[in-house]
Amino acid sequence: MTTTLPLSSGYFPVTAATLRVVHLTSCHYAMDARILYKECKALAKAGHDVTLVAQHERDEIIDGVKVKALPHPKNRLRRWTAMIWRVYREAARRNADVYHFHDPELIPVGVWLSLRGQRVIYDAHEDVPNTFPYKRYIPAFARKLLGWLAGRVELMAAPRFAGVVAATPTIAKRFYSQNANTVVVRNFPVLEEFARGPELAWDERPHLIVYVGSMFQERGFREAIAATSLLPGRLDARLAFAGLIPPGLREEVVRLPGSERAELLASSSLNTCARACPWWHRIFPCGAKSLRVAVAGCWLTHSTARRLRAPSSTY
Repeated sequence: MTTTLPLSSGYFPVTAATLRVVHLTSCHYAMDARILYKECKALAKAGHDVTLVAQHERDEIIDGVKVKALPHPKNRLRRWTAMIWRVYREAARRNADVYHFHDPELIPVGVWLSLRGQRVIYDAHEDVPNTFPYKRYIPAFARKLLGWLAGRVELMAAPRFAGVVAATPTIAKRFYSQNANTVVVRNFPVLEEFARGPELAWDERPHLIVYVGSMFQERGFREAIAATSLLPGRLDARLAFAGLIPPGLREEVVRLPGSERAELLASSSLNTCARACPWWHRIFPCGAKSLRVAVAGCWLTHSTARRLRAPSSTY
């Protein structure tokens, strides 16, 4: 079995059994759903030697993926300086066939590895220029300009890489003209995480709203909890967050109106959530077909919640 890897000079075969892949991230945690569960585990399952360099508590092996733990940076300045240097050192000491990095701030590392003759893949999780409007740590007057500059840096660096992996077609369109080896790998759920079983009748399914992903302010978790609080009590509706929980978020959530209907589960693996939450067992043993409401990555709005409160509403 052989795997074909792209280079600017063409394509060449590499024996799959000997393919060594190192994933690099200075921003994401090791348990990130896209990086670990979708990409690293898929490579390990295919028989590749996979290492993930990311923020984690300790070095360990997770489902065949070797995790090299990085310390959590104390602030953004350290993440953008000392952390990037640590990621580069960990990458440089590994003789990998492919280096796959996940953060725009690691573009200098990717370019440097490329200049040393390494095969490097950039994973574009976000449409970077359009993320700057909600970066509140940047003065408002500078966000548009810095977003434009960040986008230009991405496009200038893209031709140096063996390939670009984009999370959506919209993101991929930005790179097609700069790198012909641009592909789309979406953040769809992994079907294996939904256990098989008998389907529940619609009327027997619990009223549950599910969000799977990181719980940051710009993702709208406050608005989601507030919207859930507007639903009529007769629905016994619940709101479940499954994903990265930033420090201090639990304390903030319990002070919000509607927090009694919310559950925070510190994992983006649905199987882990099922084991961690008692009422989750009533839902996921039968998979998505046991849910009345499943919302992943989008939110029930205040206006929708108000409509559901109306006596004539059917839900």
